[in-house]
Amino acid sequence: MGRWSVPYRVMRVVRLAARVRGRKPKLSTSLAAVAIAFALTGLMVLNQDAAAGEAEGLRDRPQLTGNWGGARTRLADLGIDPYASYTAGAWSNLRGGFATGVRYEGFAQWGVDANLETLAGWRGARFHIGWNSYHGGQPSTELVGQFSMAFVNGSEAEVSVRFYDIYVEQELLGGRVQLKAGQLAADDDFFVSHYSDALLNGTFGGFALGREDQIAPFYPLAAPGAYVFVRPAEQWFIRFGAYTADPGEDVTSNIGFDWSFDEGASFLAEVGTQRSPFGYPGSYTLGVTGTTTTLLDFERGGTVDGAYGLYGMIDQALAVDLEGAPTLGAFVRGQFGPQEDRSVVRWYVDGGLKLFGPLPGRDADVLSLGVGYDKFGRDYVSSLRSEGEDVSEYQLVVELTYRAQVTGWLTLQPDLQLFFDPHFSRRDAIVFGLQAVVEL
Repeated sequence: MGRWSVPYRVMRVVRLAARVRGRKPKLSTSLAAVAIAFALTGLMVLNQDAAAGEAEGLRDRPQLTGNWGGARTRLADLGIDPYASYTAGAWSNLRGGFATGVRYEGFAQWGVDANLETLAGWRGARFHIGWNSYHGGQPSTELVGQFSMAFVNGSEAEVSVRFYDIYVEQELLGGRVQLKAGQLAADDDFFVSHYSDALLNGTFGGFALGREDQIAPFYPLAAPGAYVFVRPAEQWFIRFGAYTADPGEDVTSNIGFDWSFDEGASFLAEVGTQRSPFGYPGSYTLGVTGTTTTLLDFERGGTVDGAYGLYGMIDQALAVDLEGAPTLGAFVRGQFGPQEDRSVVRWYVDGGLKLFGPLPGRDADVLSLGVGYDKFGRDYVSSLRSEGEDVSEYQLVVELTYRAQVTGWLTLQPDLQLFFDPHFSRRDAIVFGLQAVVEL
């Protein structure tokens, strides 16, 4: 059985949650954090014009550290594009869950993109290597107690510094064919909605059938694989990915290379079309996931070999500007695991709205609303309840967030999340957070 298997991930959440059942931080601490967050948001977003003056050059640059005395430009001329960012967030559980309280999260990511055509004359080729580092608390498992695919922040993971995606990408036929091979994460390419990207809860960027039923490597771990994208006609596209099914465990000691070829393979495929009904552009996708790895049989005990799942997704513009660019978009996604005996998440559906430029003069800002619903497998729930775990049969999360582009290199994002019947705590929770992202 894969070391990053269903039983391990489920019981890890249970154990972490159990440790903190007795914690009772004062609610006043949480409310103070909320007040500070709103104050910072007001100062940095609504009054930023008053602070322009001589700092205007610093405010407008795309990276905080600037052009490094011209070094960025010289590297770009060689085909080398280094990048780095740091995300800082404070999350307060105001009520419900396992415990009220505040947790800090820090997430750094950095890497290099190299244009191999410019650098070495390899036409249409690119090399990428990336690292990431998560540190801080675990608001999802320590405070809320929801199922791990709906972590408060999608970057939440075990505290670690690790290698992530490392691959070579090749474009052919003018971009109509793209190939990638190396160490990959499937959620970079599959089940991606462009109207859910501002939402921070992991359920809106996650992949229930993959992440929890051990279908393929997903954040926070990548693993060896290959990916193919083909556009056979202007309005149609096909994606296919094959990966090792065992990326290793999400533990501090795994720096990104604990994957194994011993646990079988995983596959994902999508077919989609892009249309513009009534002049509003949309994308419509159907997908399938599958794995040959060994999974737990929740109905009869023991194990079973292999699993598959089905999913669909719609990204649809609801309003456009005079140039045809979306000003309001909606997304709807759904997943289904037909095999009850091995499904942790039986089916899942989410949807939401993304409003561009919600305030006058704030064209780069977005306001997003999302709702996600998980229905857990009956056999999976029964197996945990027979062991004394009072888990829920479903969980629901609602998120409202505003992402403000404060400067060229800084975004600030207040975020409100409501959890109904969290899977492990069974107590409705209200979570407020404030996240800042700095492009370095």
